[in-house]
Amino acid sequence: MNAPLWTDDEAAELSLLVDSGKTIVEAATILGRSEQSCRHKQRRIARDAALLAAGEPLLRAMRPWTEGDIADLMSLRDVEKLTFEAIGERIGRTARCCNHKYRGKTGLDGPSGVKASDTRAPAQQLADRDARMGLQHRDFTAAFFGDPLPGHSALDQRGLA
Repeated sequence: MNAPLWTDDEAAELSLLVDSGKTIVEAATILGRSEQSCRHKQRRIARDAALLAAGEPLLRAMRPWTEGDIADLMSLRDVEKLTFEAIGERIGRTARCCNHKYRGKTGLDGPSGVKASDTRAPAQQLADRDARMGLQHRDFTAAFFGDPLPGHSALDQRGLA
């Protein structure tokens, strides 16, 4: 079960509680959140404060993509042919985040760049699969231990050759 997202008020209250000397366990009890959730949120708050102090942009997974971000991503990838690492540095996101958004927008799946809807198994392979699905194991023990179906073991195949 997913807990509700943190509000800015809850995050501020967590910071105040921790700064006042409360432990994460005590803060979690007061806020009605899990210890793990409070610990994770406190780490993010500390990380963001350190980035702001250093003058660096915040890298947030939960930062929503704007239409401008998406247009920049598509242009940098398709026109300038940059890597996702270079794109991420330019727009302030991780390479993995850029890769995921690009593939989601273009409909490409996996590193091969092939659309999932374009892949089809040959008809003969589908027929063989359907035939195997109709076979039964010799007995319960064979099914339990995952023995090959009748006609599909290495010995059976050797006999056919």
